[in-house]
Amino acid sequence: MSILNWVLVAWLFPLFVFLLFLLTEKYLSYKFINFVVSVSTLFIVGVALYLFGIVWGKDQTYLSYFSWIFFSEKHFSFSIRLDHYSAIMFFLVALIGGLVQWFSFTYLKDEPSYARYFAYLSMFVFAMLGLVMADNLLLFYVFWELVGFTSYLLIGFWSTKTSAVRAAQKAFLLNRIGDTGFLIAIITTYTVFQTLSLQEIAQKELSSTSNEMLSVIGLGLMAGAIGKSAQLPLSSWLPNAMEAPTPVSALLHAATMVAAGIYLLVRTHFLLLPFVRETIVFVGSTTALIAAFSALSQTDIKRVLAFSTISQIGYMMIAIGCEAPHLAMFHLLTHAFFKACLFLCAGVIISYLHHQLPEEIDAQDMRNMGELYYKLPTVFYAYSVAMLALVGFPFFSGFLSKDAILSQIVHSCIQNPSFLKIVCAIAAFLTVFISSFYMMRQYYYVFWKKSLFVLSPQRQSLFLLIPTLILAIGSLGVVFSPSMFSAKSAWFLRKFDVVHLWSVEVISILLSLSGMIVGYVQFFRRQQEWTNFYFLKQISLEFCFLDRLYTTFTRFALLASRYLEISDYFINQILHLWAKSTVVAGFLLAWFDRTFVDGAIKITYKTAFFLGKEISNIQKSNIQVLLKWTIALMLSLVGLIIFL
Repeated sequence: MSILNWVLVAWLFPLFVFLLFLLTEKYLSYKFINFVVSVSTLFIVGVALYLFGIVWGKDQTYLSYFSWIFFSEKHFSFSIRLDHYSAIMFFLVALIGGLVQWFSFTYLKDEPSYARYFAYLSMFVFAMLGLVMADNLLLFYVFWELVGFTSYLLIGFWSTKTSAVRAAQKAFLLNRIGDTGFLIAIITTYTVFQTLSLQEIAQKELSSTSNEMLSVIGLGLMAGAIGKSAQLPLSSWLPNAMEAPTPVSALLHAATMVAAGIYLLVRTHFLLLPFVRETIVFVGSTTALIAAFSALSQTDIKRVLAFSTISQIGYMMIAIGCEAPHLAMFHLLTHAFFKACLFLCAGVIISYLHHQLPEEIDAQDMRNMGELYYKLPTVFYAYSVAMLALVGFPFFSGFLSKDAILSQIVHSCIQNPSFLKIVCAIAAFLTVFISSFYMMRQYYYVFWKKSLFVLSPQRQSLFLLIPTLILAIGSLGVVFSPSMFSAKSAWFLRKFDVVHLWSVEVISILLSLSGMIVGYVQFFRRQQEWTNFYFLKQISLEFCFLDRLYTTFTRFALLASRYLEISDYFINQILHLWAKSTVVAGFLLAWFDRTFVDGAIKITYKTAFFLGKEISNIQKSNIQVLLKWTIALMLSLVGLIIFL
């Protein structure tokens, strides 16, 4: 079979697993589910490696399409594109999805809805694989919505928990806001270009297109990415999504759902006008800084990592805004490994504490952890590697991708200086320091703080440890570049022009080390929190009161709608009263017309008829009529004389 056929079979395999598990959930055993999932995962990862080797090794691109939807004389094609970006994303989704599913074999083995869980995961992988291959915006949107729907199912998987249900609803609704912008962009794109094929649009001359229409398209695409990738102001759903099982959190945060927004902008970056790109830089840098600041005060181990994800995606947005989508994809690639590793390590820790601590103690609260470096040594080493990659420490993958983005934004400030870009660059550098600081805080609380409880060693399953070790290896810089201090030699960036500024690299290393040193002194030596100011801590803890702003806005909107409803009621009553008054007045006028107007006309008519008849008789000289009129006149004169 051709590579396209293998890819299509690998793509449809998770859909088959989803249908099988969902329809026969009650009849499937634990071992059978694990066997089917393992076969599916190995096959998809094998095809992904094969595709990756062909596309990246032989530098080939594959296209396939057929007519899909017919509308009058127009039609939309079901088009698939396998190039460098889609091949690397296909590999990431397959690998991370496979490791997460293997991890789940042990993590959720006692879950009553075990088959349903893997059915949802398989459907999620199917939707994500379809999204990364789509070359048609309509097809992209279909899988985009399917990813959102399956993430809703996974976030609210524990449906008996009220917090999980609310988190799923929040994620679904906030994503709908961004998706509305994406849909407007799709409609506008078709209106302007009469096609939704990204390949065809890229070949058109955009200079003849009005800036107004391109602005609508660019802002709509940005809105879709902001919602799906949890950027301000639609960020608050992602920390709440930690109500999902921890393996799901790893999947959502690594290379799937939150990466979908970045992937959309990478695919459509040629449609972004300069002012849209500047807006993206502003949104990304602001989100990166505020999310990093918010991670400083979190006590839930998964929420710290969630805010870290929001912050790191901000760097990817900065790269796209600085006309370097390849750097955004590179950071997406490195981030997928170290963030998935951190989440799976957190899952092992939570599972361990869940069996060690009393039920009333929160196993996700970092304040209940401590001294785990010798209780869980494998997890400790894997977590350390992933943490160093996140803070951008030399020799680790995050250093290569993050410093390339920092060099790019500084280069952009030099080439096209503006106050906004300079402020955004400062925010990006400041985020490096804060990221190192809050990760040292988490590192201290989880592994080094004196534990409040007596914890006994416990042997961990290989299904839990092997995925974390694989991801930890993927977080090493040598996996991506033979040079530990420059991204220019990275195999992923070999076909692109990469800006490398040694001064930026030195500043970044100093900021990263400074954050770690300050964090070490503050937490390991002084053993104090980062601030004693309650208000400042609350700003950090509550994500700059973003949820409160949402709540206030929602209440205001509900109050305004209630006011408008009451106003509408009174207006309707006035209109009804006016209508009824008009009807009554109409009846009265009709009665007056019939009684008086018509009566007066009839009297006048009869009087005129009578007088005309009598005068006619007089003219005929009828003696009797003359006598009658003579008597009538004489009586009238007599009456007049008497009256006077």
